[in-house]
Parts: sequence; C-alpha cells; structure tokens
Amino acid sequence: MSSKNKNHVPFRMCIVCREKFNQNQLLRVSFRSGYIKILPNSDDNGRGCYVCNTSKCIKGLTKQTVENGLRTGLSDVDWSRLDSQLNKLVVKAK
Repeated sequence: MSSKNKNHVPFRMCIVCREKFNQNQLLRVSFRSGYIKILPNSDDNGRGCYVCNTSKCIKGLTKQTVENGLRTGLSDVDWSRLDSQLNKLVVKAK
C-alpha cells in the first residue's frame, strides 16, 4: 500500500446542508436488503447517504431527500420508522 492511500481521509457531503465533512463526523443513512437504518459510523455495506449530526440537518431531512440520496423509493412504513429514529437523534443532539 502506498503512503498516499495510508493517509487518505474520506470526505462526504451532507444531503441537507450540502457541506463536506470528514466521514467520521456524519451519520450514515443506510439501505440494505429492503431495510433502512441510521448509523453513527460508516461500517455498513449497501447504498447509503450522509447527514450532519446536528438537530438542524436531522430536522431538515425529508422523505424525498432521503429517497434521492439512496436512489430508491421508500414506503410509508420505512419512512415512519426512519422518522422515529431521527426524532430520537434530535433529542440527543440538543
């Protein structure tokens, strides 16, 4: 492995505020095997998108924004499950 790859720091863009951050500073919304979940780290496979760990960006997520970021449609059940997880995160972020 070259030293260039060894020092690489991955940056990702928040789908709400569109700013770039270190990947470790963002929450990952993941879609895999028909199940959607939010992870504080990026250790999951499958299609994913990133959002800032701030109440402003978490509250700014909409169903359409997440669908565009994941490049898939979400059922109302999936969205309500995700929305309840997001509401718990907003309480923690305050």
